[in-house]
Amino acid sequence: MTRPSHFLNNTSLKGNATPQTQSLQDQLLETRLRIEQAKLAKLESDIPDPTPKYTRYEDMPPPTPEDEARFEAQFRELIAALDSEEIEQRLNRFRTPENIALRQQLKELGVL
Repeated sequence: MTRPSHFLNNTSLKGNATPQTQSLQDQLLETRLRIEQAKLAKLESDIPDPTPKYTRYEDMPPPTPEDEARFEAQFRELIAALDSEEIEQRLNRFRTPENIALRQQLKELGVL
């Protein structure tokens, strides 16, 4: 059983309308070429871009209300830690007479 030529010319495999004079072999070669080109395009699109893309601060979306609340809580914790006695105690460990004398010498030399 043979297929009518108009069936072969109207298949969904064809990208462009081919003239009636084109042979079946030429149509198959064209179809294979388009398939290979599509495969190549797909492979090329899967290759990662070698240059990293960064988001500029201006392009960032505004923070959500939850993010703002979390930031505010962390900020208040840090501010509270600055006023705490624990930090003062840690600083006092480094306020030895030797360190105070060294700091004075560095000031006299113009380093500080």
